[in-house]
Amino acid sequence: MLTTTSRICACTRISCTSCADIILNKYYKGCISMNWINILGLVAATLTTFSFLPQMLKTWRSKSAKDVSFVMLICFNMGIFLWLIYGIFLQALPIILANAVTLFFNLIILWFKIKYR
Repeated sequence: MLTTTSRICACTRISCTSCADIILNKYYKGCISMNWINILGLVAATLTTFSFLPQMLKTWRSKSAKDVSFVMLICFNMGIFLWLIYGIFLQALPIILANAVTLFFNLIILWFKIKYR
């Protein structure tokens, strides 16, 4: 019988209070705690999202976006917007946060591209 703190591990179908129980009991078959998956997603989201910050600052400081492709910015922003919608439907915080901030940064770069023509 499962208690309120127990759950069925998604990858092994074994009742456990945490995936660490499976590791300790030598039933490990690739199950990872969802907390670690969210942390992994948030770290990846932070790295990829803030990689656009230097480009945005460079464009702002130099008042030039001539080396940034307009078509790439449009396509990229559309893709990021769709990723944001996807994350909202999944209710996946790492996807939502990463794509909301990335979309914001890239819309600023797009605005600079139009402004500094």
